[in-house]
Amino acid sequence: MSNTIPSKTYSTFTSKDKRIETTAMLPNGMQLRLCTFKDYHGNLSTYVSAAKVEDGFVKFRMGQDYMRNLQCGKVRMTKAAVENQHNLYLDQLDMLAESAVRYYGWTTLKVEG
Repeated sequence: MSNTIPSKTYSTFTSKDKRIETTAMLPNGMQLRLCTFKDYHGNLSTYVSAAKVEDGFVKFRMGQDYMRNLQCGKVRMTKAAVENQHNLYLDQLDMLAESAVRYYGWTTLKVEG
């Protein structure tokens, strides 16, 4: 599926921090966030979440807002591994956004941007 949602991607690759994050706006002032990173256990993890943006801050309400762990596992932590795993789910960003929209009970996805 092609990615039709306007999005921004940020990357950090240092010896300690390996992370790629993509954000896109959803309806009703919500922000979709796709993040791939090395977690505290040394696993390569990818998750998607949605939260309200208010006054320039993202306000995630634990237990109420949308969050799904997409993949987590032990791999050799390289820039290529992080990029490959992130790109796998970035290609599905439209589908992930639709899932978040359904979670909140909205009937249609209208992309803002």
